[in-house]
Amino acid sequence: MSIKVSSVEEEYRWLRANPHRCPDGREGEWEFKSQALTFEAHDELSVKCKTCGHETVFDFDISSKFPQELLDALKEMGKQ
Repeated sequence: MSIKVSSVEEEYRWLRANPHRCPDGREGEWEFKSQALTFEAHDELSVKCKTCGHETVFDFDISSKFPQELLDALKEMGKQ
């Protein structure tokens, strides 16, 4: 599932507003690990919970930041 955002700042606000619920019930703050831009104009953030070490990837849809011509070109490049 993609999380629709309009800026990188909004991605980080979302991460702060949605902490990890650790198995022991504590809330864990996300720690940034890596970032990748996909051909579908999605920003994939790899993160790790600072409390329990759980790792995951969040898929942020940032396509609203780009003109349609660029989105079409990215999709074509992804097909090759």
